[in-house]
Amino acid sequence: MAKKIKTAKIKNTVVLAPSFTDIAPVKTAIGKSKIALAAQDMAPTNCGAYTGSVCGKDLKELGVKYVILGHSERRKYFGETYKMVNKKIKHAIEIGLVPVLCVGESSQEKKAGKTLGVVRSQLKTALEKINTNNIIIAYEPIWAVGTGNPENPQDANLVQGEIKKQAGNVPVLYGGSVDSKNFAEFLAQENIDGLLVGGASTKWEQFSKIIA
Repeated sequence: MAKKIKTAKIKNTVVLAPSFTDIAPVKTAIGKSKIALAAQDMAPTNCGAYTGSVCGKDLKELGVKYVILGHSERRKYFGETYKMVNKKIKHAIEIGLVPVLCVGESSQEKKAGKTLGVVRSQLKTALEKINTNNIIIAYEPIWAVGTGNPENPQDANLVQGEIKKQAGNVPVLYGGSVDSKNFAEFLAQENIDGLLVGGASTKWEQFSKIIA
């Protein structure tokens, strides 16, 4: 996850979001560099007798500063709802982690012209009774994630402009088949403050070009 934030104090921040089992070794590898750590998810509760869950306080102790919540794969494969995401966002803010909320439409919703309506609905539920001063939002069309078929940068810019209207002038990232060939087109857009990089982040030659 790489982001250039215009509206916050952080600028040109590179954030790595490894799997839970790799957080500690990645923390050791990045040492005292300015690279930050994110988790790919977290439990909506404090640490306790919740077998299999990973609590935010444990993540903080490992050096995690950000947490990705509501990723399309969590919604698709694990049935996660935005009501659950709302609970996770509230808990993340409560314990001092920065939530990165993911929103985006399916291919069927895209074809039906429902993109903006879907994103508005997702935001309404996920951000209910939440102060958005300390969150980041990532627009990741489900149909674009891992397919090699990214959204048109101009169309993504329009959606992300709508997100800013709905959620306040928060930093908004684009995610969905971003690579070293198309990243500059996305970053050139007014409402795209950074990138949520997937597959390309696991390929050093590509990722190094993006973060350079």
